[in-house]
Amino acid sequence: MVSKFIVLYKKYVPESIRKRRNIKQSKLDDVTVLTLMCWQVELKITVQSRYYQFLKNCIFEEGFLPERSRFNRICRNTAISLQLIRNGITSDYTSKPDYTVIDSLPLPIMAHLSRQKFKDFIMNLKPWHSLSALLDSTA
Repeated sequence: MVSKFIVLYKKYVPESIRKRRNIKQSKLDDVTVLTLMCWQVELKITVQSRYYQFLKNCIFEEGFLPERSRFNRICRNTAISLQLIRNGITSDYTSKPDYTVIDSLPLPIMAHLSRQKFKDFIMNLKPWHSLSALLDSTA
């Protein structure tokens, strides 16, 4: 699985992200973090702290993983790379339709982003709009 991510990472993630400053000093490279994030989804572990404890106690040796809060921050930052890979695959393997449904790809990693975008959309509606009116107009 890691070798597939290496190819995708090199193809779709810009060099400015891949060769950023101090990248050699990190404990985990981006491809490993991407793989771990996808493995978390595959294992259906929804709580990041529980997944971190699983990795720390069962998979990696002592001192290999960064502390839990840093690991969570690294995963959040690497989610941008995952989004770039998704967008790249979508643009390469579609026949340029008028519209594309990207959100149908089940990635629980991105669920919090989708919820926040929906909340922002609802909060920015004009007072005379209602969600039911919007849904009725799209049907």
